[in-house]
Amino acid sequence: MKDISQYKEEPEGGKRCYLCYSKRMKDAYDYACLHHFDYWTTVLSVSPHKNSQWINEIGASYPQEKTQFLFSDFKKNNGYLKSVKFAALYNLYRQNYCGCVYSYQDMLEREKTRSYKNNFKMVLICTIFYFIPKKIYLSLKYRHYVFFRLYYK
Repeated sequence: MKDISQYKEEPEGGKRCYLCYSKRMKDAYDYACLHHFDYWTTVLSVSPHKNSQWINEIGASYPQEKTQFLFSDFKKNNGYLKSVKFAALYNLYRQNYCGCVYSYQDMLEREKTRSYKNNFKMVLICTIFYFIPKKIYLSLKYRHYVFFRLYYK
């Protein structure tokens, strides 16, 4: 992380991410060599936020004599959607940040903002419905999102 810390202000997808990919993939490469795997790869490319071209370039940069890098872009053919469904089916944990401390902090900030917005919307919806006659409320009950959008803008 020492090498990456100087890029802490960079947005996700910048130089910090490239260095992080390199470190993670170096660890995977070393493990594959140590255990005599024929091939190695990474699932980093399943994320729509990860640069598959960089990932494949990094993989190709390691010597291919002991173990070969399996080029991939797991986003293709709805790979991301399949991974989400698979994780839900098997109740697997999916984190909503890439893994570095800076991404984690960004995620916390997004969650705080999202939570505030969701709470605001709920209060606004309840307030609007409170002033609507019951007959109209019942007719809008199942279309509250459309109704809400009209008042929210």
